[in-house]
Amino acid sequence: MEDRSELSAIVAYSAELSFGLPPVVSPSSKVLILGSHPGRESLQCRQYYASPQNDFWHIVGIIFGFSPHESYEYRINALTANGLAIWDVLHKCVRPGSLDIDILSGEPNDIAAFLSKHEHIRGICFNGRKAQNEFERYIPNCRLPCTLLTSSSGMNTHYSLWRKAEMWREELSLLM
Repeated sequence: MEDRSELSAIVAYSAELSFGLPPVVSPSSKVLILGSHPGRESLQCRQYYASPQNDFWHIVGIIFGFSPHESYEYRINALTANGLAIWDVLHKCVRPGSLDIDILSGEPNDIAAFLSKHEHIRGICFNGRKAQNEFERYIPNCRLPCTLLTSSSGMNTHYSLWRKAEMWREELSLLM
């Protein structure tokens, strides 16, 4: 009976099926930061972490010395110039809202093929527990070192922006 209720929920939200964004990567990328799946605003803008409530661009801006208010192209170039790549674990999912807790079902990106193609990636960071859990579900035996970052979500109010940036800097430095 539980399977039917889950199926009913998926059917009820079928209009909410969303497809993710392509990865952001360059030959200088050493660390892949994986989120779960882009929120609605990111999908509408076709930009990672487009929601002003998300601290991602503020965090990496603090770490690498650029303004989160620069153009998206500038921020992406700054990110890759500093050795980072970004993508999401889920290629598509049923998600009626923008929160990770709203994800009802999903299908993963082919991260194993991505890592084979981009052998210069030396480590993976998960932007939040949902990304880590989904990754471990689909890729249980990753050959690279992996670490959990505190979520950049605006819903993560456990830490100040500056503390989040300090924590991210510490974890990223271990992999770069």
